[in-house]
Amino acid sequence: MGNKKIKFVVDSRYFDGCCITFMSDGIHCDYENRKTLEELKTEMDNPHLIAVTANTIRKMVRIHNQGLCHPFTEITKEQYYDKLNVLPPIRHTKHSFFIGEPRSGDVYPFCFNRNGRYFTGLRSVRTPAKELERQIDAHYCNINFQPAIQKEKPLIVRSKDGTAGVLVTPPYLFINRKGEKRFICNIVSGKENSIKRSRKDMAKILLSLRRHHFLYYSVYDGHDDMGSFLDLFRHLMCRLRSVKKETEKTR
Repeated sequence: MGNKKIKFVVDSRYFDGCCITFMSDGIHCDYENRKTLEELKTEMDNPHLIAVTANTIRKMVRIHNQGLCHPFTEITKEQYYDKLNVLPPIRHTKHSFFIGEPRSGDVYPFCFNRNGRYFTGLRSVRTPAKELERQIDAHYCNINFQPAIQKEKPLIVRSKDGTAGVLVTPPYLFINRKGEKRFICNIVSGKENSIKRSRKDMAKILLSLRRHHFLYYSVYDGHDDMGSFLDLFRHLMCRLRSVKKETEKTR
């Protein structure tokens, strides 16, 4: 029977998949010279430390690991075989394998090939084969999806006296996999510079949508990739935490 008293110490502001320490008796740290939670807060100068139960930490780890599993990305054939040969696979089939070193917990780099194309992404090594096949099929369907782009009837804005009509915003959209219309943007009509700028903006959006198979649009500060954006966000959060700790120490 498991130890019902055990507690795990984590920072309540964020969780990176690892605990700071644990308490087998629920009161004193097994390491850190058997300190209590309050003593550990003082020693580490971190009032945000909390002690959570085993059920809570399992939930936190599960959520963290799920967050690591981004959509698959395409790689080259050379990269695929480099990954295959770097370590003995922990699990493999004829067209896929898990690299034998975890990223976090049971989450491992997973690679597969389909019709001469090669892909990788993080997945739980416990994922059933049927579920992996479902995800692979869905991803391959997504990357081959080429929706029709439609131009809708433009909005006409008339002057107050009703004498003249001005073409302002013809909307553009695409038809998704369910046959539903999804708005992209408006092409603003008016001055020549405005038209050029709006067409340029639309071209960026379309390029991003096509790159991400019309699943999302992620252009932000030059990072047109959700994985890169999330990695950048994590890096910035780590930097902010470090700066905050240094600031708190100097007070």
